[in-house]
Amino acid sequence: MVRYNPTSILRNIDLENVRELRAVMDCIETLVQPPFGPPFALLTPERAATFKLAPTSLAPVNRILQSMEHNYDKFPLLGNAVGRFVSAKDKRNADVVLAGRELEELATEDTLRFPELYGGEYEVACERFARILWMEEVWQLSFGGLLC
Repeated sequence: MVRYNPTSILRNIDLENVRELRAVMDCIETLVQPPFGPPFALLTPERAATFKLAPTSLAPVNRILQSMEHNYDKFPLLGNAVGRFVSAKDKRNADVVLAGRELEELATEDTLRFPELYGGEYEVACERFARILWMEEVWQLSFGGLLC
């Protein structure tokens, strides 16, 4: 199945394609090397080929990196959410798809890229992200992360 969300920060990336999501995660993780912070390297078509990215993923990855750099100090939500997204790259396939869905559903691309223009929506997204983190912490404390 192929699934795209044109309003998501991950638009043009097939949100059901685990291989593509992992490639995007690997690429972002490599380009945002510690110490975490700007400036971030942008992705060239040649470098995209080394990550085995679909050609349609080049622009979204660069939009994410540019937005993270632009908003790094004042609006850290995108950087934090992308960090969480990337952290799923070595997990099970279902976790990779879930990480993509979390980032997709966090807020619209415009809200994450231009938070100064979408203040109310940005605050809602921050609250949503805090709930995601809180739910994960409760799950880990309650069940040790094990499935019943």
